[in-house]
Amino acid sequence: MFAWEPWAENGTLYLCCNPELDGKTYTITVDGAEVQPSFDMGINGDGVYVIWVDVTGMSAGSHTVTMTADGIADGTATFTIE
Repeated sequence: MFAWEPWAENGTLYLCCNPELDGKTYTITVDGAEVQPSFDMGINGDGVYVIWVDVTGMSAGSHTVTMTADGIADGTATFTIE
């Protein structure tokens, strides 16, 4: 699912996903709670599908993000908020 490891910076979680995500309905959970994207860029110039999630209200430390979409293997990764 993830083309690159997700990372958080300045209150935003950046998810760079497989381009096959284009046109599919997906679900994002952070620490088991469903979240909505703050911005869905779609496919960028690097050929990856980019999604931003607002994480400004989350505590510092390690968190787990999971993404699911029909027809694509689920993705799970950890990211750190400093």
